Amino acid sequence: PPRVVGLGLRAPEIVTLPGRTLLAGRTRRTRPRGWVTALGYLLLVALVAAGLAGVALLLLPQATVTLIPARTRLVSSIDVTARVGIDAADYLNRLTPARAVQAQVDGFATVLTTGVENAPLGKATTNVTLINQTNREILVPTTTVVRTTTGNNVRFRVQEEMTVPAGVGQQARVLVEAVEPGRQGNVPALTINEIEGPLNISLRVSNPAPASGGSVESVAVVTQADKERVLGQLQAELQQQAYARLAESLRQGEAVPVETVRTFTLAETYDRFNGEVSDVLGLQLQLLARGLAVDVTAAEMLARRSLREGVPEGHFLLDQSLRVGEPAYTRFGNESLSFTLTASAEALVPISTAQVRSLLAGAPLVEAGPLLQRSLALAAPPQITLAPDWLGRIPWIPTRIRVRVLEGPL
Repeated sequence: PPRVVGLGLRAPEIVTLPGRTLLAGRTRRTRPRGWVTALGYLLLVALVAAGLAGVALLLLPQATVTLIPARTRLVSSIDVTARVGIDAADYLNRLTPARAVQAQVDGFATVLTTGVENAPLGKATTNVTLINQTNREILVPTTTVVRTTTGNNVRFRVQEEMTVPAGVGQQARVLVEAVEPGRQGNVPALTINEIEGPLNISLRVSNPAPASGGSVESVAVVTQADKERVLGQLQAELQQQAYARLAESLRQGEAVPVETVRTFTLAETYDRFNGEVSDVLGLQLQLLARGLAVDVTAAEMLARRSLREGVPEGHFLLDQSLRVGEPAYTRFGNESLSFTLTASAEALVPISTAQVRSLLAGAPLVEAGPLLQRSLALAAPPQITLAPDWLGRIPWIPTRIRVRVLEGPL
């Protein structure tokens, strides 16, 4: 059989003690090596410093990203009918409540007349001769009237009581004045030759000289144009008053379109007739105004709802930008009217802060802005600040990236 080498042999016993080593029971001293220990400590310090520096590079830098999402303007128009008898707005049928309102107003106005006519002014006078045809005295009272007998008879009245002496052919002279003013009283001589009444039998009359003093002057008179003018002015004034009265009777959220207001004349009284001499014409007018009061607030709610339902998917409507324009009235009836309302607002696509952090984590600072502009819909270039800027990169840790999303300009 083969020989077994080393059979029964034992390895020498090695015992390590501080500063020495026992080998098979014999002491072996170890030479101290101080530089090795120092080198070890130095390496340890270097590793710790490097670790701290790495941690600082990761934890200390912070990026602040400011973004403004792009906006989209949304516009929605809706046709609405306001109808009497409806208590609440109806979105499906596009109806809003309305009610009839009325107000009564009256007023007085004057205008200067514009018509001009020649009006009689002075009365003509002359002396006439009365000739007695009897043998007795004739008493002539102031009520005695003499007149012409040719053309349009012009009448004159005796101005003072007098007596014609007795005897045929006895004469007396007396002053007479035309009964009516005007130039028609300026009659020629020898044209007044008749006495009205019973004295015509006892006396004859004649005017040796023509009558004079009858005159005319230009005066203002009322014309139909004056009436139309004062009516138009007063109607306009009262219609404004009526509209104000209607507005006072409105409830909150209601409006009365001017186009629905109708006026009816209850009384129209002028203080002068056409052709009457007057410098001023007055009119007393009474009107009744009727209109439709529309619940505009309820109609605007319909327009807002229509706009909200039209917001594209993924967009966010900015409520503070929502506006509803003035109604554009298109049709008017006795108990209803139609109009169009247009609502507008701005909407934006919300920006996810998690998406922004994911895009920018570890990205070079110079590339971060273009990267965001390519990936997101923005209204303006992003603003990115990094402090401290040691590596020129966005931090890798998402929590060190602060994202600010603004709705308005920077």
